[in-house]
Amino acid sequence: MSHKNEDRLRELYGIFARGDLQGFLDGCTDDVTFHVPGEAAVSGVFTKGDFPSWITGVMGIAGGTFQEHILDVCANDDHGMLELRHEFDRDGVHRSYLTAHVVEFRDGRISRWEERPGSIAEFEAAWGPRSEEGSDALSADIAAFFKIVADSWAANDGDAFGALFTDDGSLINPFGQRADGRRAVAAMYNEYFAGMLKGSSTTATLGTVRPVGADQAFVDAEQTITAPDGSVMLNVHLACLLRRESDDWRFVESRPYVVASPPGLS
Repeated sequence: MSHKNEDRLRELYGIFARGDLQGFLDGCTDDVTFHVPGEAAVSGVFTKGDFPSWITGVMGIAGGTFQEHILDVCANDDHGMLELRHEFDRDGVHRSYLTAHVVEFRDGRISRWEERPGSIAEFEAAWGPRSEEGSDALSADIAAFFKIVADSWAANDGDAFGALFTDDGSLINPFGQRADGRRAVAAMYNEYFAGMLKGSSTTATLGTVRPVGADQAFVDAEQTITAPDGSVMLNVHLACLLRRESDDWRFVESRPYVVASPPGLS
Protein backbone atom coordinates (compact mmCIF):
# COMPACT_ATOMS: atom_id res chain seq x y z
CA MET A 1 0.00 0.00 0.00
CA SER A 2 1.45 3.36 -1.01
CA HIS A 3 2.01 6.19 1.45
CA LYS A 4 -0.53 9.02 1.27
CA ASN A 5 2.24 11.45 0.23
CA GLU A 6 3.14 9.24 -2.75
CA ASP A 7 -0.46 9.54 -3.89
CA ARG A 8 -0.39 13.28 -3.21
CA LEU A 9 2.74 13.74 -5.35
CA ARG A 10 1.20 11.84 -8.24
CA GLU A 11 -1.92 13.95 -7.89
CA LEU A 12 0.00 17.25 -7.84
CA TYR A 13 2.16 16.28 -10.82
CA GLY A 14 -0.99 15.33 -12.70
CA ILE A 15 -2.42 18.76 -11.92
CA PHE A 16 0.80 20.37 -13.17
CA ALA A 17 0.72 18.27 -16.37
CA ARG A 18 -2.74 19.65 -17.11
CA GLY A 19 -1.32 23.18 -16.97
CA ASP A 20 -3.01 24.12 -13.68
CA LEU A 21 -0.12 25.99 -12.05
CA GLN A 22 -2.28 27.45 -9.29
CA GLY A 23 -3.63 24.02 -8.47
CA PHE A 24 -0.07 22.75 -8.12
CA LEU A 25 0.92 25.74 -5.96
CA ASP A 26 -2.08 25.14 -3.71
CA GLY A 27 -0.27 21.96 -2.70
CA CYS A 28 2.78 23.99 -1.56
CA THR A 29 3.39 26.08 1.54
CA ASP A 30 3.51 29.86 1.15
CA ASP A 31 7.26 29.88 1.86
CA VAL A 32 8.13 27.02 -0.49
CA THR A 33 11.35 27.35 -2.48
CA PHE A 34 12.27 25.65 -5.74
CA HIS A 35 15.97 24.86 -6.29
CA VAL A 36 17.45 24.08 -9.71
CA PRO A 37 21.22 23.45 -9.82
CA GLY A 38 23.87 24.38 -12.36
CA GLU A 39 24.29 27.24 -14.80
CA ALA A 40 21.50 26.37 -17.22
CA ALA A 41 18.96 28.84 -18.56
CA VAL A 42 16.43 27.41 -16.06
CA SER A 43 18.76 27.27 -13.03
CA GLY A 44 18.21 29.29 -9.88
CA VAL A 45 16.27 29.50 -6.65
CA PHE A 46 12.61 30.46 -6.99
CA THR A 47 9.81 31.35 -4.60
CA LYS A 48 6.10 30.62 -4.85
CA GLY A 49 5.63 34.07 -6.35
CA ASP A 50 8.39 33.41 -8.91
CA PHE A 51 6.94 30.06 -9.96
CA PRO A 52 4.49 31.09 -12.72
CA SER A 53 6.96 33.30 -14.59
CA TRP A 54 9.77 30.77 -14.11
CA ILE A 55 7.69 27.90 -15.48
CA THR A 56 6.46 30.08 -18.34
CA GLY A 57 10.11 30.68 -19.25
CA VAL A 58 10.89 26.97 -19.01
CA MET A 59 8.02 26.08 -21.32
CA GLY A 60 9.05 28.86 -23.68
CA ILE A 61 12.51 27.37 -24.08
CA ALA A 62 10.93 24.00 -24.85
CA GLY A 63 8.57 25.59 -27.37
CA GLY A 64 5.56 23.71 -26.04
CA THR A 65 7.19 20.28 -26.53
CA PHE A 66 8.10 19.55 -22.89
CA GLN A 67 7.08 16.12 -21.60
CA GLU A 68 7.61 14.77 -18.09
CA HIS A 69 7.42 11.01 -17.54
CA ILE A 70 7.14 9.72 -13.97
CA LEU A 71 9.20 6.54 -13.55
CA ASP A 72 8.80 6.02 -9.80
CA VAL A 73 7.57 7.78 -6.65
CA CYS A 74 8.40 7.19 -3.02
CA ALA A 75 7.51 9.22 0.06
CA ASN A 76 7.07 9.20 3.82
CA ASP A 77 5.61 11.76 6.20
CA ASP A 78 8.42 14.28 5.74
CA HIS A 79 10.12 13.62 2.39
CA GLY A 80 9.36 12.49 -1.11
CA MET A 81 11.19 11.74 -4.35
CA LEU A 82 10.11 11.30 -7.95
CA GLU A 83 12.31 9.64 -10.58
CA LEU A 84 11.59 11.25 -13.94
CA ARG A 85 12.56 11.44 -17.58
CA HIS A 86 12.26 14.84 -19.24
CA GLU A 87 12.22 15.32 -22.98
CA PHE A 88 11.59 18.22 -25.31
CA ASP A 89 12.87 19.87 -28.48
CA ARG A 90 15.17 22.91 -28.44
CA ASP A 91 16.85 24.51 -31.45
CA GLY A 92 15.70 21.65 -33.66
CA VAL A 93 17.32 18.98 -31.49
CA HIS A 94 15.46 16.46 -29.32
CA ARG A 95 16.67 16.61 -25.72
CA SER A 96 16.24 13.96 -23.03
CA TYR A 97 17.69 13.37 -19.57
CA LEU A 98 16.95 11.52 -16.33
CA THR A 99 16.37 13.50 -13.17
CA ALA A 100 14.90 13.33 -9.67
CA HIS A 101 12.71 15.78 -7.81
CA VAL A 102 13.28 15.70 -4.04
CA VAL A 103 10.68 17.38 -1.84
CA GLU A 104 10.08 18.11 1.82
CA PHE A 105 6.60 18.11 3.33
CA ARG A 106 5.15 20.28 6.06
CA ASP A 107 1.57 19.69 7.19
CA GLY A 108 0.89 17.69 4.04
CA ARG A 109 2.16 20.34 1.61
CA ILE A 110 5.45 20.72 -0.27
CA SER A 111 7.72 23.13 1.63
CA ARG A 112 10.91 22.61 -0.40
CA TRP A 113 11.48 21.28 -3.92
CA GLU A 114 14.82 20.44 -5.50
CA GLU A 115 15.85 19.17 -8.94
CA ARG A 116 18.66 16.60 -8.91
CA PRO A 117 19.63 15.65 -12.46
CA GLY A 118 21.34 12.32 -13.04
CA SER A 119 23.99 14.23 -15.01
CA ILE A 120 24.39 17.96 -14.54
CA ALA A 121 26.28 18.13 -17.84
CA GLU A 122 23.36 16.55 -19.73
CA PHE A 123 20.91 18.81 -17.90
CA GLU A 124 22.81 22.00 -18.79
CA ALA A 125 23.31 20.85 -22.39
CA ALA A 126 19.58 20.17 -22.71
CA TRP A 127 18.44 23.59 -21.50
CA GLY A 128 21.37 25.64 -22.73
CA PRO A 129 23.40 28.23 -20.82
CA ARG A 130 22.11 31.34 -19.13
CA SER A 131 21.78 34.18 -21.61
CA GLU A 132 24.72 36.57 -21.44
CA GLU A 133 22.49 39.10 -23.14
CA GLY A 134 19.99 38.66 -20.33
CA SER A 135 22.73 39.11 -17.71
CA ASP A 136 23.95 42.27 -19.43
CA ALA A 137 20.41 43.61 -19.59
CA LEU A 138 19.90 42.91 -15.88
CA SER A 139 23.15 44.67 -14.96
CA ALA A 140 22.17 47.67 -17.07
CA ASP A 141 18.75 47.72 -15.40
CA ILE A 142 20.33 47.62 -11.94
CA ALA A 143 22.84 50.34 -12.91
CA ALA A 144 19.90 52.56 -13.94
CA PHE A 145 18.34 51.93 -10.52
CA PHE A 146 21.53 53.05 -8.75
CA LYS A 147 21.47 56.23 -10.85
CA ILE A 148 18.04 56.94 -9.30
CA VAL A 149 19.55 56.22 -5.88
CA ALA A 150 22.34 58.74 -6.59
CA ASP A 151 19.84 61.36 -7.80
CA SER A 152 17.69 61.09 -4.68
CA TRP A 153 20.82 61.30 -2.53
CA ALA A 154 22.14 64.35 -4.42
CA ALA A 155 18.79 66.05 -3.85
CA ASN A 156 19.16 65.22 -0.13
CA ASP A 157 15.60 63.94 -0.28
CA GLY A 158 15.04 61.36 2.45
CA ASP A 159 11.47 60.63 1.33
CA ALA A 160 12.62 59.90 -2.23
CA PHE A 161 15.43 57.70 -0.90
CA GLY A 162 13.02 55.81 1.38
CA ALA A 163 10.66 55.24 -1.56
CA LEU A 164 13.41 53.13 -3.15
CA PHE A 165 12.78 50.46 -0.47
CA THR A 166 9.95 47.94 -0.37
CA ASP A 167 7.31 48.46 2.31
CA ASP A 168 8.98 45.77 4.42
CA GLY A 169 12.55 46.63 3.38
CA SER A 170 15.33 47.12 5.90
CA LEU A 171 18.66 48.89 6.12
CA ILE A 172 21.54 48.58 8.55
CA ASN A 173 23.96 51.44 7.99
CA PRO A 174 27.73 51.32 8.54
CA PHE A 175 27.21 52.72 12.06
CA GLY A 176 25.04 49.77 13.07
CA GLN A 177 21.77 51.71 13.07
CA ARG A 178 18.79 49.82 11.70
CA ALA A 179 15.66 51.04 9.89
CA ASP A 180 12.81 48.62 9.18
CA GLY A 181 10.30 49.66 6.57
CA ARG A 182 10.15 52.40 3.96
CA ARG A 183 8.98 55.09 6.40
CA ALA A 184 11.75 54.33 8.88
CA VAL A 185 14.40 54.54 6.14
CA ALA A 186 12.95 57.87 4.96
CA ALA A 187 12.95 59.27 8.52
CA MET A 188 16.56 58.14 9.07
CA TYR A 189 17.81 59.80 5.89
CA ASN A 190 15.79 62.99 6.30
CA GLU A 191 17.62 63.37 9.59
CA TYR A 192 20.99 62.58 8.00
CA PHE A 193 20.44 64.95 5.05
CA ALA A 194 19.63 67.72 7.49
CA GLY A 195 22.78 66.93 9.45
CA MET A 196 25.95 64.97 8.79
CA LEU A 197 25.11 64.15 5.15
CA LYS A 198 23.86 67.61 4.19
CA GLY A 199 25.05 68.50 0.71
CA SER A 200 26.65 65.09 0.16
CA SER A 201 26.39 62.88 -2.91
CA THR A 202 27.03 59.23 -3.64
CA THR A 203 28.06 56.90 -6.45
CA ALA A 204 27.99 53.11 -6.69
CA THR A 205 30.16 50.87 -8.86
CA LEU A 206 28.49 47.53 -9.51
CA GLY A 207 30.35 44.33 -8.82
CA THR A 208 28.37 41.11 -8.90
CA VAL A 209 24.74 41.06 -10.01
CA ARG A 210 23.13 37.66 -9.44
CA PRO A 211 19.48 36.97 -10.31
CA VAL A 212 17.49 35.29 -7.57
CA GLY A 213 14.35 34.02 -9.23
CA ALA A 214 12.48 36.05 -11.80
CA ASP A 215 12.08 39.34 -9.96
CA GLN A 216 14.92 39.62 -7.45
CA ALA A 217 18.66 40.18 -7.64
CA PHE A 218 21.53 40.06 -5.15
CA VAL A 219 24.00 42.87 -5.77
CA ASP A 220 27.51 43.68 -4.56
CA ALA A 221 28.72 47.24 -5.16
CA GLU A 222 31.35 49.70 -4.01
CA GLN A 223 29.73 52.90 -2.73
CA THR A 224 31.47 56.24 -2.22
CA ILE A 225 29.92 59.11 -0.25
CA THR A 226 31.33 62.48 -1.20
CA ALA A 227 31.23 65.72 0.81
CA PRO A 228 30.05 69.04 -0.73
CA ASP A 229 33.70 70.08 -1.23
CA GLY A 230 34.41 66.92 -3.26
CA SER A 231 36.36 65.09 -0.57
CA VAL A 232 35.54 61.49 0.21
CA MET A 233 33.55 61.11 3.40
CA LEU A 234 33.21 57.33 3.37
CA ASN A 235 33.87 54.29 1.19
CA VAL A 236 31.71 51.23 1.88
CA HIS A 237 30.95 47.88 0.39
CA LEU A 238 27.23 47.52 -0.32
CA ALA A 239 25.54 44.13 -0.30
CA CYS A 240 21.85 44.26 -1.06
CA LEU A 241 18.84 42.28 -2.20
CA LEU A 242 16.65 44.04 -4.77
CA ARG A 243 13.11 43.22 -5.88
CA ARG A 244 11.36 44.35 -9.04
CA GLU A 245 7.87 45.67 -8.27
CA SER A 246 5.97 46.43 -11.47
CA ASP A 247 8.76 48.02 -13.54
CA ASP A 248 10.75 49.49 -10.66
CA TRP A 249 13.57 48.01 -8.60
CA ARG A 250 13.57 48.52 -4.84
CA PHE A 251 15.78 47.53 -1.93
CA VAL A 252 14.52 44.61 0.14
CA GLU A 253 17.68 44.48 2.27
CA SER A 254 20.56 46.96 2.17
CA ARG A 255 23.78 46.40 4.09
CA PRO A 256 26.48 49.04 3.45
CA TYR A 257 29.52 48.26 5.58
CA VAL A 258 33.18 49.15 6.03
CA VAL A 259 35.55 46.23 5.45
CA ALA A 260 37.55 45.57 8.63
CA SER A 261 41.23 44.72 8.79
CA PRO A 262 42.09 41.26 10.20
CA PRO A 263 43.05 41.34 13.91
CA GLY A 264 46.75 41.83 14.50
CA LEU A 265 47.40 43.62 11.19
CA SER A 266 48.14 47.33 11.17
